[in-house]
Amino acid sequence: MTTAKRKVQGIKKLLRRDIERFGGEWLTWQPVFLGDYTETVISPTGLYYARQYNGKVIEVFNAANVQAKYDLHVIVGKKKTQPKRWQIIEERDVYLEPPTAGGVGFHAHQHMYEGADRVPIRRKQIIEFTVQVSNAADFIVAVNGGVTQTTTGIRKVPTTFLDLSPYVVTSGAKYIGIELNDSGALSLHEGTGFASLLTATDSDVPVPDADNHLIAFVAMYETQETLQDKDIYVLMPLAMFPTIPETHWEPVTVSAEKEFHRWNIPGALATTTDAAESVLIIRSMKLRLAYIHCKNNGSASSTIIDINLNGSTIFTTTANRPELGNAETYNVSGTPDIIDLVPGDVLTMDIDQIATGASDLTILLTETIHDLVYVGDDLVMLEVSND
Repeated sequence: MTTAKRKVQGIKKLLRRDIERFGGEWLTWQPVFLGDYTETVISPTGLYYARQYNGKVIEVFNAANVQAKYDLHVIVGKKKTQPKRWQIIEERDVYLEPPTAGGVGFHAHQHMYEGADRVPIRRKQIIEFTVQVSNAADFIVAVNGGVTQTTTGIRKVPTTFLDLSPYVVTSGAKYIGIELNDSGALSLHEGTGFASLLTATDSDVPVPDADNHLIAFVAMYETQETLQDKDIYVLMPLAMFPTIPETHWEPVTVSAEKEFHRWNIPGALATTTDAAESVLIIRSMKLRLAYIHCKNNGSASSTIIDINLNGSTIFTTTANRPELGNAETYNVSGTPDIIDLVPGDVLTMDIDQIATGASDLTILLTETIHDLVYVGDDLVMLEVSND
């Protein structure tokens, strides 16, 4: 080789070196071993521990998605865009072994709901309370155990083997329900026979007995020589066994009366209709009682007033009208015969009779309300049946 050719090759070698060094994305790289000196690979921050050849332990980002395997040989480096962060570039081939002996790195994100390699999870893939064939020839199924909540509390259910051979059919088909009761015991529930699985509907699945919960059902049909997993239907309930409370708590209330309007007629009284302003009702309410008082209640006889709803008396029992004797400070009406008021109703007041010399009349109207009951600062609660 001539001197000129050697110079050209040397220049090319230097150029390739500089291109790799300055043209790539990595500023620097080096081989390391995964894990610290306690053989811990994953740090509390989620990064990987790695040991450099000089013995220093560093934390590296798992950019190459390698397994968290102690002493795994990897290449780490720092990118130009992130010069302060060590990242795993790739696994190293060491001696005659392939990287990680052919192991597959972490790739769970690929199988997530919106990942590139989604996994169609079905109810049978969930271990707890799934049902599988245990002995196909003898028609025995295994119900995997688990912990669940029934309407009477938490129940731990062991794995149980159920024998369906007594339900083998020779004509037509039927469904056999597998049920769990509130005590955590499993049982079989035979459905009504029907012509064929091709004509089966949801109504052919047996309805669970009281306090039982259907977790699966099995198809039994003529010509069925062995039991297969495709014959087992495992439910995916919205809630495993919803708790249905037998009672609930309600605050205790008492029926009480509350003033909602009062009429004041100053000066000497005289019998008249529409003796005061009309009252427009703007919400539904129930009338309670009417109170009557006069500053001067007169020297003889009594003062009687009447209350009208949309022009008609609410006291069809006239003896219940508010009446104030000349020797009384105040008085209370009887219960009105009409008590229900709705928005748009109008109340008016008439003076039907006056005591001699009576003046300065006050009529106070009340409604029925329901007040909460307290004992000190505590609200009183009452347990009420859901029936």
